[in-house]
Amino acid sequence: MKVIKMKKLQKIRLTKNQKGFALFITVLFMLMLAVIVVPFFNVIVLNLLISGNQEKRVSAFYLADAGVQYAQNQLSASDGEWSGTTAPYYLIHSTETVGSFTVDVNSTINSYGYLIYKVNSIGQMMNSFSRASIQVMLRKGGYGDYLFLMDKTTGIYFGSEDIVKGKVHANDYINVTGTPVFQKLVTTTQTVSTTKGSRPIFQDGVLTKVSPISLPDVNDFVTLKNLAQNGGLYIQPSGDVTIDINTTYMTVTYKSGSKTTTYNYYFNSTTSNKMIYVNDHDIYLSGTLNGQVTIVSNNGMYITDNLVYLDESANSDDILGLISKKDIVLLDSIAPDNTRIDAQIMSTNGSFKGEIARRRSNLTVYGSIAQKQLGAFRNSNSTRGYTNSQHWEYDNRLKFVQPPNYLKAGNTSFQMIYWKNAYFQ
Repeated sequence: MKVIKMKKLQKIRLTKNQKGFALFITVLFMLMLAVIVVPFFNVIVLNLLISGNQEKRVSAFYLADAGVQYAQNQLSASDGEWSGTTAPYYLIHSTETVGSFTVDVNSTINSYGYLIYKVNSIGQMMNSFSRASIQVMLRKGGYGDYLFLMDKTTGIYFGSEDIVKGKVHANDYINVTGTPVFQKLVTTTQTVSTTKGSRPIFQDGVLTKVSPISLPDVNDFVTLKNLAQNGGLYIQPSGDVTIDINTTYMTVTYKSGSKTTTYNYYFNSTTSNKMIYVNDHDIYLSGTLNGQVTIVSNNGMYITDNLVYLDESANSDDILGLISKKDIVLLDSIAPDNTRIDAQIMSTNGSFKGEIARRRSNLTVYGSIAQKQLGAFRNSNSTRGYTNSQHWEYDNRLKFVQPPNYLKAGNTSFQMIYWKNAYFQ
């Protein structure tokens, strides 16, 4: 084994100038470290404070939202009789009080007869200045909440030609063939039934096994009849009635015995409650509407041509209600190739459907449809009816308005028609 001889280490001695320079470097390094680290820690502390405040603000928001849900439940439970301002309602988690919400509720009737509930809910965190306010408007659910509301759907399918731009509900199965598009929520008391190879598009989802929504009964027609007899137009003809809508008035033609009556009815007059009721006979109608009116038949209705609003914009005040005990039928044998119907439609014991007598191209319906049985607008082999496309467009105004004296029942829950986060601090 070889031995390695180690050299003796020599001590390094610094001069006075070198010691001063080393001290300077050390102090400079410490100053640089302070400049970098102190702000860094300040940022961390500030972020922690901001994070804590943000958490409290979010909690206050959820407390305010809990107040809105509380108001909806109270209104549903009292059938709209609940109102006023609540004392602070405290929420407790385990044994700790998290915070509170205070709810103020008042109601008003809008110009179209809907009872609107305005709710202001304020959430307050416990031992904190963090508060949030949510303001909403609620109304009792109605038939106009849905683009399609159906009691039965037996044998009728939504097909590839259907583009549905509104909510759909059925107290039955929803039958689908091909690739129809549903842009809003679909609900059913049963399930969705599809034919082999069908690929429906549900852009807002599907809810199955939900509660049913009932349609009106015969007693509701008695109410409508009384309204027409007291401030509206009531017709007891001996034959069918033709109504041509000429913007602000209707040309009404019917037989009474052997006599034919034709006259112009100005439904927008200050003395009219804008309700027309035809007793025991069918109505044939078409035209362009400038105003508001509801037309009722305790028999059936036939649409012979385009039935549209003069102003079809989102801010229009034109609105038409059609209520029939039996079928409301679009006569495609005489209607134009491209047909449009603007209305809130209801067939209490029948369907809204096509005649399916001739081949037609396009159908657009703007409004909402409630019916006992889902109606069809083309035959199964696409040789007759509206075969290229059927555009079903929901009238969003129906969340806020309705045709004059239109039936309001159909859903006992309260729907949110307006939401605003008023403040957040």
